[in-house]
Amino acid sequence: MNITLNGKALDIAVHPDDTLYDIITAKGLHINAPCGGCGRCGKCRVTVEPAGEPTPTEIRLLSREDIASGVRLACVTKPTEGMAVRFNSMNSALAQIATEGRSVHYAFSPRLKLLRAELPAPTLQDQAGDIERLARALGYEKLEASPAVLRKLPNTLRNGAWKVSAAVAGDRILGVNPAAVLGLAVDIGTTTLAGYLVDLETGKELAVASALNPQKAFGDDVISRADRARAGDLERLQHAVAAEIDTLALRLCKLAEKEKTDIYHAVFAGNTVMTHLFAGVSPEHIAESPFIPAFTGAVDVPARTLGLAVNPEAVATLLPCVAGYVGADIVAGMLAAGMREDAEPTLLIDIGTNGEIALAAGGRLHACSTAAGPAFEGAHISCGMGGVEGAVNWAVLDGRLHFGTIGNAKPAGICGSGLIDLVAGLLDCGAIDDTGRLDGDAAPGWLPVKDGKVVLDEETDIHLTGRDIREVQLAKGAIAAGVEVLAREAGVALSDIERVYLAGGFGSYMDKRSAARIGLIPPELMDRTAAIGNSSGAGAKAALLSGEAMAEAERLARAVQYVELSARPDFQDLFMDKMMF
Repeated sequence: MNITLNGKALDIAVHPDDTLYDIITAKGLHINAPCGGCGRCGKCRVTVEPAGEPTPTEIRLLSREDIASGVRLACVTKPTEGMAVRFNSMNSALAQIATEGRSVHYAFSPRLKLLRAELPAPTLQDQAGDIERLARALGYEKLEASPAVLRKLPNTLRNGAWKVSAAVAGDRILGVNPAAVLGLAVDIGTTTLAGYLVDLETGKELAVASALNPQKAFGDDVISRADRARAGDLERLQHAVAAEIDTLALRLCKLAEKEKTDIYHAVFAGNTVMTHLFAGVSPEHIAESPFIPAFTGAVDVPARTLGLAVNPEAVATLLPCVAGYVGADIVAGMLAAGMREDAEPTLLIDIGTNGEIALAAGGRLHACSTAAGPAFEGAHISCGMGGVEGAVNWAVLDGRLHFGTIGNAKPAGICGSGLIDLVAGLLDCGAIDDTGRLDGDAAPGWLPVKDGKVVLDEETDIHLTGRDIREVQLAKGAIAAGVEVLAREAGVALSDIERVYLAGGFGSYMDKRSAARIGLIPPELMDRTAAIGNSSGAGAKAALLSGEAMAEAERLARAVQYVELSARPDFQDLFMDKMMF
């Protein structure tokens, strides 16, 4: 079948059940689909020509004006011969992705080391094998090596007059006389990827880059993706993220003027579902009670088995998780923040696509997860979108409505930081009450409230509805209730908490005053709150550069006491209470 996608003519084989969504994602293209193509969100909008009759789903989710202008939903539209399809593809270059992250210092001692030695030449009296001779010179009792490394070793030693350098991890040689020994650290977020390239000989950071997680096309949240894995899409999910990480590694190497084959060790941090999907392990049982993952401990595997075209001998390390919904990202965040049981009470809140919370207090570590993030990533919000160009990312209501967009572009939607500012401002001006009800009659005359919507931009119809405000209440109520439960479990009052760290991209761009105003963070702790950026990426990088940090990550994962909120009888009452403004 011949169709055109965003101006590119394609001749493709189409199964009778295929929709445009299936074709777009199979081509590796990005399309906004928070529900994973299940026909619930109405956001996988495409403009098609010719446009057939709308389906009942499209009639329910699209306006008459949209339908008349040829807008359809990719998830329910079947391709036809000669169809031309246009859609907005997510673009990493236009996304606001946090890569900087504050981290405590760990001694530079990477697991993979570049060692140099000058070996005594063999004699009739000393006929030790080449690898045994190298082990002896480097101070090892025994060294292992793959056949590929062993094939290279003899001539390398002799051509170099028995002077050699070796990339060694544990008791295994990964390379001899490497041009460079590089490490790759990656934060695998549900929405974004952040990568860091470092020199494992000096510890110097060489390049930083980011990208959108292409799995977003399979659903905004981890439950949607676990469901897709269960439905048979595990291989596609794994390939999508692995291919994007491989592309990210190539971009990092080009920035640093290095080769991908110089990468010998890679460390990855992500939530438990992301870790499973990257490993090609189905997370389907995490999505059902009692929420059991296939593994939680740290895993070392050959990088090539994950689909990464780095050095053939390279090792990939997946950092440890705590439980099904407290992953390696929060462990890496705790590592970066220096959280320990014996520290003063410290709270870490990562409000990403999933809300994860950790508390160090009373000589113990506690953590929980709340279903809070999708609203702040744009899911379930009528004009919601991620932090990309055109997203309203701040707002002030002070006698008139002011707002700004990422890239100063034409408004295209509202991202999480703008959403929180808007709700905080609506509270201050009396347009919404403590219950969250939007009241146009109570709103000041300068506020554009029409047909039950706060209109930010008439031309593009960017607006906020009462239902959107309810989604914010649900999200912030879950986070606030989770914080309260952890404080109770640790036996401390909220006022006893000395520091609050906001992790992740959303925490970096959110105004903490607005967050405190709506109750997302405890108002009494606002002055003790600081954003620490991409702490997951910072923790992954620390583990890459320091064996001490790697060991501490594994210790933290074992020490954390996971609190399952669904099993707490007090959580529902707290949740209902914290929903109020």
